[in-house]
Amino acid sequence: MFSSFVLDTLDGLRGLLPPKFRQKAISDSRVHALLSAVGIANDTLLHSSEGFSLEADTVLHRSFARFQDLALYEPALAGSLRSHLKEGMVAYDIGANIGVHTSRMALLVGPGGRVVAFEPDVRNYEYLRRNLAGHQCALVEDCAVAEKTGSVDLVHNGGVTGTRIGQIIKQGVETVGNGHRTRTVSLDDYVLSRSLPAPDLIKIDVEGAEFRVLRGMTRLLGDHPPIILCELHPHLESSVSEIPSFLSRLGYVVSKISNKTELNPGALEMILAVPA
Repeated sequence: MFSSFVLDTLDGLRGLLPPKFRQKAISDSRVHALLSAVGIANDTLLHSSEGFSLEADTVLHRSFARFQDLALYEPALAGSLRSHLKEGMVAYDIGANIGVHTSRMALLVGPGGRVVAFEPDVRNYEYLRRNLAGHQCALVEDCAVAEKTGSVDLVHNGGVTGTRIGQIIKQGVETVGNGHRTRTVSLDDYVLSRSLPAPDLIKIDVEGAEFRVLRGMTRLLGDHPPIILCELHPHLESSVSEIPSFLSRLGYVVSKISNKTELNPGALEMILAVPA
């Protein structure tokens, strides 16, 4: 397909740039506008044989658009959700993107359950909100989850050649690209302020901010420890390699799961942590 050839070519050219400039090359809205003008970037409908469909951008969400059936995307994570989520349960999707796993969660917990999705990237949030509109059990929040309630700077990543994501900027780290200020919540504050039931399961995919999420849920970890599915990003934050031992010390049984497939060979390692 011509559009795939163009995107693959852009991806190759991006790889030739110095690392500090790659961010801008993939997040510049002008590049996306050009691709839209020539008909390469447009909205499309992605389907899952599990019974849901999602609106997505063919460029911004290219990693999802590669799959003719979204049921095949991150199969180990999908299988873990099916194994552990039951009707009436409460699940949180932290870093929900456009809602691939959130939609699955909503179907699994049913109308008697509750799903809360957190997505700080403005563009992803709009797709997420539309994609979950048909699930009455779903609540969508346009914020990041962190160690405390407040605000952070978020930089956009992935845009033109992969899946659009938002990454929290660490203090003192120079970045090149587009970003915005976004509000943050800690899960302890969020559950208390909303008078919501504590989550039975939490999925975390937050681009290196995993420990920030965990530090903001110490009360939950002590009083109502949820099942945790967490993608690890040690290339973005080395300390996340310590998360398995951290959760083990809290009494969790931790195992590794892999989502690598032929269509997604670069999938990062995830852990499944189940309260003992």
